[in-house]
Amino acid sequence: MNKIITIILTIVMTLYFCTTILKAQEASAPTLTYAMTYQADLLPPQVVAPNRLVWDAPSGWVKAGDATGKIIEPSADWMTVTAPDGFSLDVRASILMDDGAQIYVEYKGRVKLTEQGLAKMQAAELLTSEDFYFVTSPTVMTIAEKYLWMNDRTFVSKGVAFQPPTAEKMGYVRYDVYLVNM
Repeated sequence: MNKIITIILTIVMTLYFCTTILKAQEASAPTLTYAMTYQADLLPPQVVAPNRLVWDAPSGWVKAGDATGKIIEPSADWMTVTAPDGFSLDVRASILMDDGAQIYVEYKGRVKLTEQGLAKMQAAELLTSEDFYFVTSPTVMTIAEKYLWMNDRTFVSKGVAFQPPTAEKMGYVRYDVYLVNM
C-alpha cells in the first residue's frame, strides 16, 4: 500500500513540476518590437579569397521612428561563402544620425537563398524576403546620450531586399530591425 501511495505521489509531483516548467518556458518567451529600417548601398564585392568577399557599403540610410541618419564610411561586410547559395555575414557599419550622434553597429548573420533567389542574384535582379532566409543579430555601440539604451539591448534583423550591384550600378541591402523584449 505504501509503495502505491509513493508511486502515485511521485507521478503527481512529476506532472506538477513538468507543467510548471512548461508554463514558465511559455511565459518567458521573448517578443520582438520593430525598431528601425536601414539600407546599405553596396559596391561590387572584392573577391579576396575563393570563398571570401568584401562588400564595401559607402552610403545608405537609417529610419528609426522620427530619427533618421545615414550610413557612412567605413562600413562593409566581410562575407564568407559557405555554399553556392549560402553566406555567413560579418558586418561593421558606421552611422551618422541627423542629430549628429555617431553609432557603430556590428553583426553576424546567415543568408540562404532559394533556387529562385540564386537565379535572381546571378542575374543581378532584385531579391525580396521570399527569395532567402536572411537573419542577423546586430549589436550597437554609441556614446550619444539619446541612444545609450541601445548599447545594452539585443536586436535581430531580417533582410527584406537585396539588389546585387553591377559594374554600372550600385546595389543595396535593406533590413528591418527588431528589439528583443524579455
